[in-house]
Amino acid sequence: MNQKHVAESRSAENTRWFDVPVAQLAPPPVDTELTEAQQAQSQFMPFDAFMRQNNSHCFAQSVAQHQQSWCLQSWIQSYADTLADWLYLLHKQQKIDTSEPVYLLEAQATTGQFGMGLLQALDEKCQELQLESLQICYVFGISEEGYQARLMAHPLFEALAEDSRAKMIQWDVLQHPQLPEQDISGNPIHYDRNPVAFIANGVSSTMPQQLFHVHYSDVYAAQVSEVSEVSFDAASSANTEGKPTSDLRFLPLHLRQKQSQKQRQKLSQRTETHTELANKVGAENKKEQANKTLAYQWQKVTLPQAVSAFPEVLQSAARVAFQQEIAKSRSEILYVPTAAICLQEQLRARCKKGVLCLQSDIGVTSEFHVKQRFSLPENKTEKQPRIVMQKVNFAFIETVQRNASYFCVLNQQNHLNGKVLNITLFDEQEDDWQWVLAAAVEQHFALGTPENAEQVIHMAAVAVQAEQLRLSNTSRFNNQHAPFISENQMLAQLKTHQYEPKLFATYLPILLDAGVHVDQRILWCKTLNHIWNLYTPVFDDTKFAFQLGLFSIDIGHWAMAKQCFMALLQLKGPHLASLHNLALAAFATHDLTLAQQSIETALQVVPNDEQSQKLAQNIENYQQSITTLDWYQPYQEMLGEQDESPPLQLVPLDEHHLAEFLLQYRDPNIAQRLRGVEIESVDMLKQLFVQWKNAGKNNQKLCYAAVHPRLGFVGCVSLDAEMHDDARDGACDGACDGKTAQQSEQSNGEQSNAQATRTETCVSPFKEIKFELKSDDFNALNNPKSHAKNYIISFWIGTDYQGLGFANAALKQAVWQVKRMAKKGLVKSVKTSAWEFNEVSAQVLMSHGISRKVMSR
Repeated sequence: MNQKHVAESRSAENTRWFDVPVAQLAPPPVDTELTEAQQAQSQFMPFDAFMRQNNSHCFAQSVAQHQQSWCLQSWIQSYADTLADWLYLLHKQQKIDTSEPVYLLEAQATTGQFGMGLLQALDEKCQELQLESLQICYVFGISEEGYQARLMAHPLFEALAEDSRAKMIQWDVLQHPQLPEQDISGNPIHYDRNPVAFIANGVSSTMPQQLFHVHYSDVYAAQVSEVSEVSFDAASSANTEGKPTSDLRFLPLHLRQKQSQKQRQKLSQRTETHTELANKVGAENKKEQANKTLAYQWQKVTLPQAVSAFPEVLQSAARVAFQQEIAKSRSEILYVPTAAICLQEQLRARCKKGVLCLQSDIGVTSEFHVKQRFSLPENKTEKQPRIVMQKVNFAFIETVQRNASYFCVLNQQNHLNGKVLNITLFDEQEDDWQWVLAAAVEQHFALGTPENAEQVIHMAAVAVQAEQLRLSNTSRFNNQHAPFISENQMLAQLKTHQYEPKLFATYLPILLDAGVHVDQRILWCKTLNHIWNLYTPVFDDTKFAFQLGLFSIDIGHWAMAKQCFMALLQLKGPHLASLHNLALAAFATHDLTLAQQSIETALQVVPNDEQSQKLAQNIENYQQSITTLDWYQPYQEMLGEQDESPPLQLVPLDEHHLAEFLLQYRDPNIAQRLRGVEIESVDMLKQLFVQWKNAGKNNQKLCYAAVHPRLGFVGCVSLDAEMHDDARDGACDGACDGKTAQQSEQSNGEQSNAQATRTETCVSPFKEIKFELKSDDFNALNNPKSHAKNYIISFWIGTDYQGLGFANAALKQAVWQVKRMAKKGLVKSVKTSAWEFNEVSAQVLMSHGISRKVMSR
């Protein structure tokens, strides 16, 4: 580089250096500039009074919606772990009077879903820690009468209240924070006889907060008013010195001052014409003309004035907290959650034996988070009264508590949604066990389980959306494209994250659309059991329970389907879809009384519903058809002869059993060991069923479905009249039950004599064992009646239910039916056969009075 270029470079550098603006102190906060019309309608008040006034109208509803994000199993388990450790340490230190209840008090419980779930989880923890002697009572604090009535009518709450394990109090922490001394029934609540746990989720952010601006060594308090936005004159807005332009009205004040200076400097350099600017600003004003905005006025206050809203016992600690903010020598907005701090102090004073406060909300815990996340409320269009919700400055709360010598355990930050769990312990004695509790809480949150669960739910939602796109957009993805999320991945995530109901709710749309693999069905059924045990259905959230019931029907989990739709009927009353589906599940499990009652009620709700009319007709036809069969008697008659109810019942096979018949018959070993036909489709099965039904009318073929009261169809038993001209075809022919002693009642080939005739030409290295039923009650061998027949009995248990003892139960009832038929002169003899290697099935047969005779083939 030559000397000329070097000189030019230095000159340019010097110019740029002197042109850089010098940083200056931030100006103090200024009042919002208002037009005359806005000034006329403004009613300035302190920010906490403004929150109290605006939130009082729909406080309960806003909190209920806000609280839904805490109804995660990970949050519930974290609370349960913390409470269990607290109770264990108190009990160990003999600080609990076991003759009095330990109250768990929840502010703004609204639907009660979190509290009922927490109480269930805590019961399990207390059993593990052998704390059954403690009387734990959950107190639901609810202010809104509608939520009170709904929770009072909730079946689970009714059961808890009857056992004195749940109470409800009329408690409005916003308007009347004083803790009630009796429940809504007038019964006294003694908070001072045992330590109390206080729980508040999503409450503090809607409670009144004070708004300050700490400007270096000065403190300014805010007065707020809601005003309507009006159209500005474009020319005056653009050319009036000192007025910010309209695009600055939505900025926080601490940013507005910096931006307004730059805007003023650039006004004279605009290239836009007067008309262009007027059109641009006019369009913005027209769009936002009906909006409401907040106007602010600032007044310098002294420290005694700033802390005057705190209880007297905390004013000294609050003063120190403000002094620490001033010592930072910054110009920052400061939200002070005064009401939340006062509420905790009231609880400390009221509960003499100590309080554990679990206060969780959207908030911040450090100076960095305060600086990054706090700003003034944004202006939004609100047709209804504004709900003012602000993040909670838990860092300030903790500062006040520590200065007041309270034992503050810790603040737990969930970074995904900015959730914070503030855990504070008030105890008159400073014992070492407090630090043991702190260590235990640290351990519970070491893995960040609530944060992990929310991250997984978020990722699952994205994967489900992609999978739905793949399933719907066939032009982009072919059928061979791997799914974005597989069943195994869903199952693994659910197991890893404690069968979180909200995570499963994310997967439900895909599962309802695409179904599940048949071999995964039983695993899904077990998974649904875990999920339902953790889920508490409530009045305001019935969609999940309904979809869960639909999915249970899809996979044949009839017990779960019944629970879902019964719960919905208890919560919502008579409802067509729930009644119809409940009738369907009851019909599948041969609960004909429930099925008929449900479908009749459904038709009362909507008389012209075609689906319900068809189902009602099917139920009626089946009931009428089984009454005409002389070879079937309802199992209720057998109950008089038995000490215990049978685990399943034999009922005449019908068309509504065929879908599950095919599902359970899918293992090819069943057909092979039965030497029956291989059924490849529902249509093929329906054709065979027509033949079986016609044969059943003249007692040639008697087909029974083995139906379990929870599982539905689990197997089949048939009695075939001996024929000498030809062998019979059908999946009901033969008996199967068991491979080895270690795999009891697995699907095997029990052969009938007639089918042995058909397969005599087959080469088999195994011998056949023949059996014959002999009994004192069975003496119709020389029955002179011409319609008495010789029958061959066969049975099989489905693929999903082998090894559970169902073959014994089914055969026991089959023998009972045969004996009844013999007494009526319908049976001469009953025979069957089995492969010689099938010793388990042979033992089952002989245990029911069927004698064995080994013969060579």
